[in-house]
Amino acid sequence: QFTGLEYQGQIDRLRIDVGLVALLHHRVALDIHASGVALQGKPPAAKRSVDPTIDAPVPLHTVAAPPVPVVDESLATWTIGVKLEVADGRELWVDGARYDGPFAAKGSAHTTPNRSFDIHDFVLELEGGRVLVGPKIAAPRLFARASVKLDPVDPRAVDVGAFERLSVDAKVAGTLGDMRFMQDLAKLPILFAGDGGSFAVGGHLVHGQLVTPGFARVSNHGLWVGFAGTGVAGAVEAEARLEASPEGPCAKLTAAVTRGEV
Repeated sequence: QFTGLEYQGQIDRLRIDVGLVALLHHRVALDIHASGVALQGKPPAAKRSVDPTIDAPVPLHTVAAPPVPVVDESLATWTIGVKLEVADGRELWVDGARYDGPFAAKGSAHTTPNRSFDIHDFVLELEGGRVLVGPKIAAPRLFARASVKLDPVDPRAVDVGAFERLSVDAKVAGTLGDMRFMQDLAKLPILFAGDGGSFAVGGHLVHGQLVTPGFARVSNHGLWVGFAGTGVAGAVEAEARLEASPEGPCAKLTAAVTRGEV
């Protein structure tokens, strides 16, 4: 288990390099290279069947959360550094949503157990694959790039101040598919229909501060929403922006519906 999810997957090729000389100085240095990666993450208590399709899947069994480990102060004399590079990724699952297409990841992390932890320039790129929610294609094309950097934090006392050590630069863009996926994703008593359109989302934080306006844009050629016997249809254009100000982040939203019908 990791981040509250159970994982299963497949790796076509894996190489792990270990720095032997560093062990003499209480340093563990790992250099991990993986390619042909398919990975699924699923909440242990999830009741919704996602019918995953991963080559040679490993059966998942619900398990209880592990107990909080006893702190071994002797580990503080060691430092651990991990470099990770994933190439030719092909599939990512998070519960019922699946990204089917190429992806890559690269970055490094360092820790002194019970003392500090940091992430140095971790980058994830999704390269034009499609996103499915159940059997429906929610996004025929998805492009994304996210980079994350976390300055050293003390895992014994993680608080709001740790957010000031976090830097994120993320951009996501793609095309919209079958809007009925909203019903499967949110399980709301609202019906959705329509397809075609595009979306884009972006934001840049440096040490927890917004340095460029965050934005989200969506354009749909034709959307139908039904609730309690009433349906609304039309083409939708919407944009939201999050801008920095002396008083704190300020949100702005604009939206327009054309060819609207009820």
